Order: sequence, then structure tokens, then C-alpha cells
Amino acid sequence: MSLFLLSLGLISFILYFYGIGLRYLGFLPIIFLASFISYHGMANTIRMKSSEILGRYSLYVARIIILVGFVGVLNFFGMELIKISLTLVGVNLFLWIGSYLVDYKDGKSVFTLGYYLSLIFLLMIGAVFSDSKGFFLIFKYLWIFNLAIIAFMTFIVGLFKEVEKYMLYKTFILGIGAIILVIIDQVSNIYIALAMSTVFLTAIFSRIFKILQHRPIPKDFSPTLLGKKANISIRRILAGERITQPKKYFNSATAGQIYEFTSNMPALSKQALEFINIILMATVIINYLLHRQGFTTLNQFLYRIIIAFFIGNVLILKKINYNSIF
Repeated sequence: MSLFLLSLGLISFILYFYGIGLRYLGFLPIIFLASFISYHGMANTIRMKSSEILGRYSLYVARIIILVGFVGVLNFFGMELIKISLTLVGVNLFLWIGSYLVDYKDGKSVFTLGYYLSLIFLLMIGAVFSDSKGFFLIFKYLWIFNLAIIAFMTFIVGLFKEVEKYMLYKTFILGIGAIILVIIDQVSNIYIALAMSTVFLTAIFSRIFKILQHRPIPKDFSPTLLGKKANISIRRILAGERITQPKKYFNSATAGQIYEFTSNMPALSKQALEFINIILMATVIINYLLHRQGFTTLNQFLYRIIIAFFIGNVLILKKINYNSIF
């Protein structure tokens, strides 16, 4: 609560001086205050009950405050907001990639945060100065741009330096989202687009379910299990194991890697897949409520199809333990 009140007070401080035309007066003290909070949070010198909260989130709060102050100062000197946001994205991206190349551990987290805050700021500018269609295009382009950056970090930078494994999962999730955004953008009928997107999700979830039905070859098994005569262990027979029971094993290293990728997927990536399914369903419901009077027979049919596939997706996610809400 104290952190929330502090942030609220600082934002009010900025808005007040921004409103009276003295924006530059509001940013210099805030930068020093942000540095003070960040220092105490990282050094763990505060022994109050809220010190753990400050230590965990002070860097984020300080970075947001500094970013807001930096934007305000540049805008005061006549630089347009769009140019400021693009500059921030480029600078943070360059420093983020450089942090991996020189193994600067702290820079990886600091400039990652700066990069995403700059993207959010750019998206907020699009929301303010464009209509709904323009905002969707901006969102789509930023999403695809972020996908390209994450893929570059994973597959290009990863050739020279070690990159976190979660980057590969992030590429996977962003790729699914990019395909859905392109479908929605290119198909004029929103219900057809959402139906195609939901079926696309069903295909992915079904494929994951299919992959997880296979297992890696146990270490005590002979390679002759793959379609050849296997050595039968007397110990296993006496233990009551059904030797004749059909088993599904990998027949290639690639299949093993795919199994490892899907079975070791982080909880956050699983939740992202579930949220994509929910967002598509929520979009259908919102469109139905907003355009209920002009609902055609075809749209009603597609509406029911989407609901059916949504329920199917929920059941598949539950079957493979990818669900966290339903």
C-alpha cells in the first residue's frame, strides 16, 4: 500500500507541474528520489515489513519514473512523442542486445525492462492519437516487431552467447499470437477470422496433446524396441509387467526435443496459451453484444462454432495440465 501511495503521489506531482506548464521542475527531484528508492531497495537496508516489497519492485518503479521524466524533458524541448518513443525503443534494444554479447548480467534485466516500457509507451501513444482500426494495426506491427526481436535474440544471438531458455517459449507464444493477428487483419468478417483463429488454436493444442502421448525411451530399454524384437527381462515378467502392451516411443532426436519442449513448458507460457483462447472468446462475446441487431444467420452459426471449439480447447488444456483458470 505504501508503494502504491508513493507512486500515486509522484504521478500527481508530475501531472501538476505538467498542467501549469513547468514540467521540467517536476522531473529533477523525482529522478533523485527514484535513485534513492532503488538504492535502498537493492541494498536491502530497510528493515521494515515493506522492505521486501521495495526491494523487489523499487527498480521497476524507479525506471518508470525516470522514463516519464526523460520523456517530459525531451518533449518540453520540442521533440515529438513518437520520435521520443522510437528513440527509447532503439536505445534500449541496442543496449539489451549488447548486454548479452558482453555478458552484462544486470543490463539484461534493466534494458529488457526499458525496452518493454518503451513499447508500452509507444502503444499508449497509438491509443491516444488513432482510432480503433489504427490502434489495432499499431498493436499488430509492434507484436510482430517484438516477435522478430525475440526470434533474433533466440536464434542469432544464441549462436554466440547463452540465451535464457524461456526466450524460445516466448518466441512460440508470440508466433501464435502473430498468426492470429494476421488472420483477424486479413479476413474482413470478424466472426470468420475468430472462428479460423479458434480452430488454429485447437490444432495446436491437439498437436501438443498428441506429442505428450509419447515418451522418451527408458534407459533400461534396448534400442530394438523401435519396431524390432526387444530383450524380455525375467525380472519385469515376475514383477507383473505386461510385455505385450503396446508402447509409443520416439523414433528420432527431433521428436524427443519436441517432447521436451512441450513437457517442460513454463507455467507462464501455459497460462499465455490459455489466455489467448479466453481473449478470442471474449472478443466474440463483445462483438456479439455490440452488433447484436445486425447478427446474420452465418454469424450465428460461426458464433456457435467458436463456442464449441473454445470448450474443446478448454478440455484439451485441462487434459494436458496446461490450464490454470478452468
